[in-house]
Amino acid sequence: MHPVFKDRVWELAIEPPWRATDCEYCIEITQPEGVGALHIMSARKMKGMITPAETKERMTAECPNGTDIEKIRCGDFAGHTGEYVDWNTSAYWKKWLLAYQNDLLFATYTCPRGEEELGVYQVAKLLTTLRSKT
Repeated sequence: MHPVFKDRVWELAIEPPWRATDCEYCIEITQPEGVGALHIMSARKMKGMITPAETKERMTAECPNGTDIEKIRCGDFAGHTGEYVDWNTSAYWKKWLLAYQNDLLFATYTCPRGEEELGVYQVAKLLTTLRSKT
């Protein structure tokens, strides 16, 4: 059984050597040998449930024009994901916008372009363990 990181809204099994750090505005998940970092922020919609159309619209706005946006499920949460390279900074980005009822999670993984294969698969695997605490 892997250690579980618990936020006020969600929890996630952290597979060693990954570790979670509370950075006040987000949770940062890294590993000592890694080249990138995963950041997770949460928000709550005050009225009504978050719809798939809302996560797709927001994800489309968060990514450069032409980015393929795909539906995804990560544990209890469902939403959309997109990945791209920022050629100005030579950085690879993968973003997830995930919802469960009225809770929204915005996750981003970034690393130097060309090194994404070293961590993006492991990060996606970690995100499959997301559970809602509501």
